[in-house]
Amino acid sequence: MDDLNKSPLTQQVTKAVLAWLTEKGFKPVQTEVKVASKWVADISAVIVPTRTELQDLKLIPRPPHWQEQDARQAWYDNAKAMIQTYTSLVEVKTSRADFLKDHKWNSPQPTNLAYLASQKGLISTEEWPVGWGILEFNEERVRCLRPAPLSLVSMESQRDTVLNIAMRLHNETDPLIQRLRFNMRDYGDRAKAQRASDILSGVCSIVESKEIDFEMALWKSMLRVAVLDQWQRERLRRLFGIGKHVNDDLEDKTA
Repeated sequence: MDDLNKSPLTQQVTKAVLAWLTEKGFKPVQTEVKVASKWVADISAVIVPTRTELQDLKLIPRPPHWQEQDARQAWYDNAKAMIQTYTSLVEVKTSRADFLKDHKWNSPQPTNLAYLASQKGLISTEEWPVGWGILEFNEERVRCLRPAPLSLVSMESQRDTVLNIAMRLHNETDPLIQRLRFNMRDYGDRAKAQRASDILSGVCSIVESKEIDFEMALWKSMLRVAVLDQWQRERLRRLFGIGKHVNDDLEDKTA
């Protein structure tokens, strides 16, 4: 799940959050998941919590004392009703600029639970967005400073999030897709190498060309190279002139 486009610190926080979610009972857990239109969450996960996990996530209180039979029975009934599928997302922020410019904090949440994760001291308590749980990264671990409140979302939103997580998981684990990706990367590398070779051959042909006309030399030597800009043509034209002069001198000396 490493993303080379993200900083080492962001990767560290992300890995710690993944471990925290797994420990709390979320599964599956995936990174870079589309959870709404124009919203790709850094991390998204699903949980069908047990009573213990509901308590651990602070979605229900601890059960009343065993002597309080009526209250205890009501607690069990409520806990039973709460055992259902919940979707979640985590936004990871490791710079204040990234946090401040993000407009998600006031948008309707597309998942049942939403968390903001950042390193210790980056965001003050006064800046915590309303309706978001707060996860703090410190010394390679994550702890929850504020539990995420439960939000009601439509069945369609839940379904879309679960489907997108499943698609991400499938794309990362399916052998055929991995093979196709490898082939595409290999083809891309070979195509770049071939293009570089074509350009080098074309430049050498122009410099060494014995054609009288530059346009004819360009046409003969650059057939497999993309269309050139005007400034590129002018540079090659100068090279053609230099090469022509050198070749003419060599011919004179040979003669």
